[in-house]
Amino acid sequence: MIYQLDLSEELIRQGINCSFHVSLLKPHVPSDNRQLPGRLPSQLPGFGGKTDEWIIEAITIHYGKGFRSEFGIL
Repeated sequence: MIYQLDLSEELIRQGINCSFHVSLLKPHVPSDNRQLPGRLPSQLPGFGGKTDEWIIEAITIHYGKGFRSEFGIL
């Protein structure tokens, strides 16, 4: 069985196909923020509501180029 997902424009621009076989999907289970406090962007000092930005200490490694870049961060 194949499911069609409603993907964001950003994912569509990156070439992500919206069709997925049922074996590749699983239900989303949100984290319990009481067990893992301080992980929400609004809980980081100086971060505010800017969810498209992240605070990092350093880039430890880099592979690829352009949209296919991968970074190791600390």
